[in-house]
Amino acid sequence: MIRLGVNSVLFQGHGLDVAMRHIAWAGYDGIEVSAIKGMCEHLVLDDWRPQADAIRKMAEDCGLALLSTEVASLDEERLGKAFEACKAIGIPSSTWGPAARAASKRISFARRTTSRGWPTRRRSTA
Repeated sequence: MIRLGVNSVLFQGHGLDVAMRHIAWAGYDGIEVSAIKGMCEHLVLDDWRPQADAIRKMAEDCGLALLSTEVASLDEERLGKAFEACKAIGIPSSTWGPAARAASKRISFARRTTSRGWPTRRRSTA
């Protein structure tokens, strides 16, 4: 069965409780909990233990599955904390890595291929 969820990063500036209530209200099955340091840290990896029970309870109360967490880092220490927190809280997966850097590489590759005359796909603006 496919479950559809929303990343709590969309609720940056609001608490995780607000994010979960609105995600559940919108009819989604679950949530990807943002743990992006300096941007949106609904799961504070440097001090996640006091949050663990509250996160599980909020998800249960809202009828949401804890689908994933987004870390957006390649720092081994931070990833270790993320994996430990996910295991303890019951979050089965984690997305990580610097998305901006990956996008930059794709743009750079597209520029190189176009400058060599190789065909590239363009999205229609219509």
